[in-house]
Amino acid sequence: MWFWFALASAFGGAISTSLRKITLGQIDASVLTWANFVFPIPLLAVMTLCSPIKVVPIQFWVAATASGIIFTFSDIITNRSLKNSRVSRIDPFSAVGVLFIYLLSLIFLDERISGVAVGGLVLIIIGSYTLNVSRGNKGILQPVKSLAKDRLVLLYIPLFL
Repeated sequence: MWFWFALASAFGGAISTSLRKITLGQIDASVLTWANFVFPIPLLAVMTLCSPIKVVPIQFWVAATASGIIFTFSDIITNRSLKNSRVSRIDPFSAVGVLFIYLLSLIFLDERISGVAVGGLVLIIIGSYTLNVSRGNKGILQPVKSLAKDRLVLLYIPLFL
């Protein structure tokens, strides 16, 4: 079942990115970030009220607060990058984000990665790079060179750390 949820999430993310890019032509990135957080509140409130009530430890509040603040800044930077650059240049970094998730889970959560997972990570990164190389016939180093020239794309990279 997790596969279908993951697939639906990826599809929803693709739609969301396209809608963001369209919307950002008309409004500021901070306004879009605000709207993305405020408009779902009624739905989240209903879902929360329908959930069983449990005692929530202090670690939850610390982690949720820190995560919310980091995610807000991350989303603003993402929206600014999307507004001022091509989606095809920025979005492949989402694939590289999987690498950072695995690295952070090794460091902070003491998780282990199998050889198959490492192979999958390598294929994702190579595939993302290959997509960028195939978009322009200016050589194999073109994606790296274009990154160095685009300040907003460079801002987007640390969001995955």
